[in-house]
Amino acid sequence: MLTRLVPPSSLPVDLAEFRSHLWTVFEGHDDDALLTTLLEAATGRAETILARRLITQTWRITASGAATGIVLPFGSFQEISGAAWSADGTTWTDIDLSRITVDTTTVLAVANIDWSGIDTAKVAAARVDWSCGYGDSPADVPADIRMAIKQLAAHWYRLRAATTLDDDEGVAKVVPFAFSALLHSHRLNFIG
Repeated sequence: MLTRLVPPSSLPVDLAEFRSHLWTVFEGHDDDALLTTLLEAATGRAETILARRLITQTWRITASGAATGIVLPFGSFQEISGAAWSADGTTWTDIDLSRITVDTTTVLAVANIDWSGIDTAKVAAARVDWSCGYGDSPADVPADIRMAIKQLAAHWYRLRAATTLDDDEGVAKVVPFAFSALLHSHRLNFIG
């Protein structure tokens, strides 16, 4: 089970940067609530496609039993901030972080817990808290990812319905190809 403990402190693209991007394309755009919603949605879409989290955030993963290798999703691993085990799923005992080694040689980081001295037959669940993301500020996120987010949010700003026809030609508009192309080199690919 995955739970986000600490959300990102900002979006990868702030309102001023997005407004500047829109200024060259569309007039108006003074509705901060709408622009923020579009940026949040475009960020979510980018994170889903990339299988990454962009701005630093803290997550918890809970696994059944005394797992020895817990895969930490989302890439861009930063650090382990806590770990614990439980015999009943309600009362938790902290695991000293010196008992955890993190393998970052694979696509996703793997937290390996040293269970020596703990009766693993009593361990019903283990959890690990970790931080991931490119960094704490938008400047830490690669420029091409930020550009993709701006392009997708601008596309949605212009075309407010799920399906929109071009006024001049009657052709359905789709998400710009550049969005996927800009994200491609940062996408985590899983083979196996």
